[in-house]
Amino acid sequence: MVRVQLSLRADNLKNVERVFRGRSDPYAVVTVLEGSMEGPEPVTGLALGKTETIENSLDPDWTIPFIFEHNATVFLQLQVSIYDNNEDRNADDRLMGEVVFDVEEVLSSQAHEAAESIAGNGGTVFCHVGESMKGDANGYFDLHLRGLDIKNVEGHILGLGRSDPFFELSKKYVNHESGIVRWNVVHRSKPIQNSLNPFWEPFSIPLEILCYGDTDWPLRISVLDHEKNGKHELIGFVDTTMNILMSHVAIKGNADRDNSFEIRKDGKERSRGLIVVLKATLNSS
Repeated sequence: MVRVQLSLRADNLKNVERVFRGRSDPYAVVTVLEGSMEGPEPVTGLALGKTETIENSLDPDWTIPFIFEHNATVFLQLQVSIYDNNEDRNADDRLMGEVVFDVEEVLSSQAHEAAESIAGNGGTVFCHVGESMKGDANGYFDLHLRGLDIKNVEGHILGLGRSDPFFELSKKYVNHESGIVRWNVVHRSKPIQNSLNPFWEPFSIPLEILCYGDTDWPLRISVLDHEKNGKHELIGFVDTTMNILMSHVAIKGNADRDNSFEIRKDGKERSRGLIVVLKATLNSS
């Protein structure tokens, strides 16, 4: 029996939104199609849960993982159903497509990842399944970030307006056999409109989801400019760890530049702004 995390993303989904309504707002529901989990009894039809909704996107990268115990000797097939969220229009959610994954096949693949095409509607769903705990740290990580002097990448023709920055916190996945390196998003903030010095909302995240229980696991903070069409522009990023974040909490107020992190778009470019850590606390309760 092994405790695993399953994460999902999709590319090139078919837009099922009505004309002039923009792009679909997809979320995914994971259900046991056939098989068992912890014991021999079948749990067909059991809903493992659903992801958050990604607004106005046909290439969603969902942050909510599914954690469960898996017995490699027991057959387990999962159905992933993707819907367009129509809650704000008081209408039924539209099915965008469904695919099926065999958990053991995904786990035994070289990169612990599989891709399935959606029949009929088009698009591809990617499923990653891996060991859920690699360290022995438990509890929650409480984090509060702000930005300083974030580069304005707003492309208004008259030079008006400012970026609407939000950040994504990701953990690193490396498969040394295949050479695959991927950053799996575990938290996405809300955008702060028209601001180059944003205060993002504080949040709390389980260590199992954030860093597999390993406080030295590589993390990345990426700052992006939010666009209504879903094509958000990367402003810059910084690589760090949970332990490094805890050692860089601001001590000179909320604009402590000495303890801040510079974000860059690549290794050669100049700084594109600063990330200030207002709070970074391990909560073991």
